Amino acid sequence: MSNKLFANWEPIAEALRDVRNDGTSTDWTLVGYNSTKMETLQLVASGCGGTDEMKQHLSSDQALYGFVRVSERIDESDTIKFCFIKWVGTDLRPMSRAKLTPQVGEITAKFKPYHVDLYCTELEEVSQEVVEAL
Repeated sequence: MSNKLFANWEPIAEALRDVRNDGTSTDWTLVGYNSTKMETLQLVASGCGGTDEMKQHLSSDQALYGFVRVSERIDESDTIKFCFIKWVGTDLRPMSRAKLTPQVGEITAKFKPYHVDLYCTELEEVSQEVVEAL
């Protein structure tokens, strides 16, 4: 894959480190493409309102990659899990969908490690409740 895909990676890497850092309130980040050519990834948004806040940035005509930190209390311990969300909106053009296929493996590797991943095409598939249930 061309280095062009990850040309803007440092701000994305910093946002991912922020989500992974338990000392920050940032619990999600969203990555997309800088143009319809889908050649270069860029940071779309980050925040501290969980999956439901991130969901507000999803669009049915885009391909996006989300990363969410979820806290869960198990017995006497607080545990953290990370979820990688691959969003391919239902209105994304077929040729744009085809461009994703050779990229998805390399992109997925950049988000590792994580505990669970979701492949979503409908807004109803993305929620804090869904991620916490995984």
